[in-house]
Amino acid sequence: MVILREVNLPIILQIVPGLAFGGLIDVFVDVFTNLGLPTLMGHYLEQLAFTLLGMVVLSLGVFFEVNSRSILMPGEGLVVALTLRTKKPFGKLKMYTDLTMVAVALVISLLYFQGLVGIREGTIIAALFTVNEAEQEQTEHRIGDFPLAIYHRILDRTRNDELMWHWHEEFQLTFVLSGTLELSVGKETYQIHEKSGIIINSRRLHHAVPLTETAEYVCIDFSSHFLNEQLYQSTIKPLQDKQNFICRLLTLAPHQQAILQEIAETPQAYNFLKIYELILSCLNEIGNSPASSEKKEDQDIYQLLNFVHQNFQQDITVAAIAQAYTNQSPMNYTIDYRLLKAKERLLETEETISEICFASEAVSEEVCGGCLEYT
Repeated sequence: MVILREVNLPIILQIVPGLAFGGLIDVFVDVFTNLGLPTLMGHYLEQLAFTLLGMVVLSLGVFFEVNSRSILMPGEGLVVALTLRTKKPFGKLKMYTDLTMVAVALVISLLYFQGLVGIREGTIIAALFTVNEAEQEQTEHRIGDFPLAIYHRILDRTRNDELMWHWHEEFQLTFVLSGTLELSVGKETYQIHEKSGIIINSRRLHHAVPLTETAEYVCIDFSSHFLNEQLYQSTIKPLQDKQNFICRLLTLAPHQQAILQEIAETPQAYNFLKIYELILSCLNEIGNSPASSEKKEDQDIYQLLNFVHQNFQQDITVAAIAQAYTNQSPMNYTIDYRLLKAKERLLETEETISEICFASEAVSEEVCGGCLEYT
């Protein structure tokens, strides 16, 4: 019912193994009970150890089940459906749905059995702390002695994978190997298809999500100083400082595609000469970049993000951000700014104090008083 419009034959067929799986659980519970296994595990610590072992096995099962995108059991199928509908991470929704099921089972047990049946602390522990490896992004980090990093990523739309908004000092090259990637740079959004890519300038906000079921891509972050200092000053720095260069879409030539394929297939033996060739050929494309619409105030977001990154564990308010960058509260800063503009008008125009005070919808006693004091 959660994704009724997307119901298809494979989803309907999952009912059969789901019923079989439930029946097998009941059968094996009876088998282990008849074997006296609960008696053999009479000590509490032994029971806890088996619970933890079961959590590990369950985690692996969920990982292979969800990542294979084959038949899903009802529990994981519900979470995947909710993930597609709400766009929330699989791991968090998995924990919430498990806790909800535990709560429902607890209520039923108390109402009909007047006690706890089949629910104990192990049930709660498993719901809270079962490791959900399916939530993790498939990323390989390859950083050698060279001033660059290479990432080979696969983003899965069914897991709601995404590359969070971020920025860094390095240039970034992103090339899609399969699928389609939606990549946002600042206020612009681009669709990067297979065998195409994009180069992003230093210190530019960017974010990515897969548009197809999966999107596989190679990302190369390289320092602006990846060449010697003389070439940096004469060639790279002018590109880095170029106001109309935020990013540029790239269509890969056959030899560039070959280099990317080699990067993806041989991560343990990178040919850095070819990688440098790829970077330089892409940098040569920047000269034809379209004009940028980014304004000076757009750059201020980087400072705000830095403040959030450094203080994310604290309570963050607008007042705290304003205090960090202006040493004033937002209201005091606003009053001072209004006063400055009022004084400029008083000096540069023939307007009277009254006209200046009442020209703005946000009239304040401080502005009028400041104008009188200034005169």
